[in-house]
Amino acid sequence: MKIECKKVIGFGNRIEQSRKNAKLSRSEVCDALGGIAISTLQAWEADTREPPISKLMALSQILNVEPCYLLTGERHSQSLNVTREPQPVYATKPQTEEGEVVVIKAKLQEAIETLEEVLEITQREMKPAGKAQMVWAFYELLTQEKSEKEKMVGLLKLVA
Repeated sequence: MKIECKKVIGFGNRIEQSRKNAKLSRSEVCDALGGIAISTLQAWEADTREPPISKLMALSQILNVEPCYLLTGERHSQSLNVTREPQPVYATKPQTEEGEVVVIKAKLQEAIETLEEVLEITQREMKPAGKAQMVWAFYELLTQEKSEKEKMVGLLKLVA
């Protein structure tokens, strides 16, 4: 009896393959993630460490893949015939001519409320620094991708 096994690609391999598909070096990805150490990214790719949720969200934007794909290997957007457009690097922020960061109060408030709602639904707590990173990730999703609140909640339920 011959049994065929489908090759399963792990979380770290999906990160590495997505990085290579995006034609980005480890150094470029680390810089875009706010200057994390290359050894940290190497550990993620080797499956010896896992990134925090906020870094996973940023990493998915940088690599132009859905966070769900990095976590599970499933490409939900393909089954829905949705094409994801390339996004600017996560570290890029809207700026005025003087170089000041522009923050839209209503979008920032929506990002904070969404995070609090997700934390309540998942019955989780976050330290202030983690909350700040997650709020910024939500804010960028709301302003760059014009995502809906429900999309973010659904996405984070998968991650949580």
